[in-house]
Amino acid sequence: MEDEEKKARRAVARSDWLIIAAILFILLTTIAMILYPGSNNWTNQTTHYSFAQNFFSDLGATRTYNDAANTASNVLFILALVLVGSGIAIFSFNSLVIACVSGKMRRLARAAIPVAMISGLGFIGVAAAPWNLAYGAHVIFVVLFTILQFANGWSRFYEIANLVYMVLLAAYLVLLFFGPDIFTMAGLTMQAVGQKIIVYVSIVNIAMQAYGIRKHVLGPTAKEAV
Repeated sequence: MEDEEKKARRAVARSDWLIIAAILFILLTTIAMILYPGSNNWTNQTTHYSFAQNFFSDLGATRTYNDAANTASNVLFILALVLVGSGIAIFSFNSLVIACVSGKMRRLARAAIPVAMISGLGFIGVAAAPWNLAYGAHVIFVVLFTILQFANGWSRFYEIANLVYMVLLAAYLVLLFFGPDIFTMAGLTMQAVGQKIIVYVSIVNIAMQAYGIRKHVLGPTAKEAV
């Protein structure tokens, strides 16, 4: 009994860390936008960050398009990504919580762990690589997570949240590969806004999934956590 309680506490702690990391990610990147010196892919005359014309990854640049130093935003951007990346990697073990509900697809749950870790490391590595490189593993993890949820009778709310996320991601990929060119104002605006929407939706969704597991483990019908 004591061993199960320790496992449950660890599962809750992993979920809590991801939720906190997600909140800090949103807070730190918002501050980074406020501190961004200005300029974008379209013009170097602006003096602030534009939600519609600056890409999310502009926050991580050491210098802006007009060659101004971007130290504050760069540091906050990297810190935000390290926090959420480590949160996803640590949270990966909680896929076993879902498999323990009815005992189905435990092997799939274990396979999801390294995929989620790769996803988390991908977010951390965004500082040195294009941001979208983290999304391949992240999407695979969400797909595996959703399959586990359906197989084990998880709450429909969290299953639907994952499905909505995947639909939005598919729409974004269509925009990314077949949408307007970023070298037009309309194209730049659509691509920049679309990128930020999918980034924040990804973070909010994974935090919601963490909350779902936390709620399950602490609930009156909680079973063995891991």
